[in-house]
Amino acid sequence: MSTGKQKNPYKVFHSPWEKLRPNFHIVLVHPEHGGNVGAIARALQNMGMEGTLRIVGSPQIIDEEARKLACHAQAVLDAALHFDTLEAAFENGGKPALRLAATSAIGSAHRPHPMRVEKAVPAAIGKLKNGEIE
Repeated sequence: MSTGKQKNPYKVFHSPWEKLRPNFHIVLVHPEHGGNVGAIARALQNMGMEGTLRIVGSPQIIDEEARKLACHAQAVLDAALHFDTLEAAFENGGKPALRLAATSAIGSAHRPHPMRVEKAVPAAIGKLKNGEIE
């Protein structure tokens, strides 16, 4: 997230992470609590990541709680991109496609329990073969 901040003035050696920092993007899919968005923004800022925070869902998720938990990372919240669909969030403006890694809480009062990767991948492949999803 380009926040206009300086590069680390204390860097004394080249880190392989330097090339990752501007290309590390986080996609949140319908986050339920603004505080979680703020905490993620703060973590991105603390780790020096410069990519974008992309949110699938309403911009209203960036609420007072999000701002409170973001602390010094207000610029990260201000620069967050909002999308209507997950597919749109993964668009990368003609550049190579974004790579994907996913995580989820195990269970939620508002969503069905997610499948673990070991079960989800074969299930998704089966649905692709059957034409249930594209």
